Amino acid sequence: MLGNPMSLELTSKLGKTITTCISVLLVLIFSTYQALAQVAFEVSQENKHSVLSTFSNGALIKALMIGEVNPRDIFKIYVGAEEKEEIGDRSAILGTYRTIPGQIIFEPLVPFSEALPYLAVFGDSIEYQFQLTPPPNRPPTRLLEVYPTTDTVPANLLKIYLQFSEPMREGEVYDRVRIYGQNGDLIKNPFVPLHPELWDTSGRMVTLWLDPGRVKRALSSRETYGPIIEDGRSYRLMVDTLWKDAHGHTLETGFTKPFHVIPADRTKPETRIWQLTVPLSLTQNPLIIAFGEPMDFATTQHAFSVWSAKGEPLAGLTEVTGNEKLWKFVPEKHWISGIYRLKVYSKLEDLAGNNLNKVFDRDLANESMTPSEQEFYWVEFEVPDGK
Repeated sequence: MLGNPMSLELTSKLGKTITTCISVLLVLIFSTYQALAQVAFEVSQENKHSVLSTFSNGALIKALMIGEVNPRDIFKIYVGAEEKEEIGDRSAILGTYRTIPGQIIFEPLVPFSEALPYLAVFGDSIEYQFQLTPPPNRPPTRLLEVYPTTDTVPANLLKIYLQFSEPMREGEVYDRVRIYGQNGDLIKNPFVPLHPELWDTSGRMVTLWLDPGRVKRALSSRETYGPIIEDGRSYRLMVDTLWKDAHGHTLETGFTKPFHVIPADRTKPETRIWQLTVPLSLTQNPLIIAFGEPMDFATTQHAFSVWSAKGEPLAGLTEVTGNEKLWKFVPEKHWISGIYRLKVYSKLEDLAGNNLNKVFDRDLANESMTPSEQEFYWVEFEVPDGK
């Protein structure tokens, strides 16, 4: 049954009127608080958050604490050096709010940048311009490592990781990282241009995916544009020194990594061929796994845990080393003689994206290459008596 068109129109108009009234009421409420409030702004350089302090306004303090007023509505931060009336429809930056008596504490989702000016606005008219001051004698940002660290990679290499000493500015990855062939020719569009880019939570490590459509065989992208890198050839990965960190400063230097390409790897990693170096009891010597091949840095970091015979996980420090061919575990306490088990998650990958369950570029007609659904694998080892 259709509603009365006139009723619908009246309802719509009523809804708009109510919304307008609420908006006016909020403005009046905030204006009242502003008239009563003496506001002081403080910006924390160390923790990269701003603090709004309010004084002589018990009504506002009470309203915030009981939830009558949402701090998101009364306190906002914008990027820019303009005044509030010039901000227009620009969105406030995202972040979290905490309220304590007399204060609203705003923490941005992405740390404030020293390269940008900001405007803090309380209510409609109380404003504060600020910009972070760089700490004195801060060392320049450096590219610490490129993974894989080996200078020999398979023709179906899938991922590259860049690790920096400081958080980097996002949105520049695909303009600042290039691959050149042995004749100096630029390899066009080698990476999947993901947006947002694949940064870790610290903003210091980014993942670059080589275009899988040009890595896997018999796909249209590979047929049209050819493979990204080819067996028997040499290449250079170059990182531009003009890339800026999150504070707006360029890298200390550029970076060039030469590498040579060997035949594609289309076999799964196999736990049965790993070589384990087992420590003696009463020591804190490392347990070492030698994979026999370089592994994917990121998945190797998080794929392993060590368990006692009682089914308890062991605390300790881990390290991926030896051009990602080795994984080491140093226990928090001394080893005790007995049986242990190494838990390995199936998502552990080699450089070609092959994991413990499946080959990344597999022959679909070959039944022997049917993927497993196993979540993890166990590798048992025994720590001998060190007496």
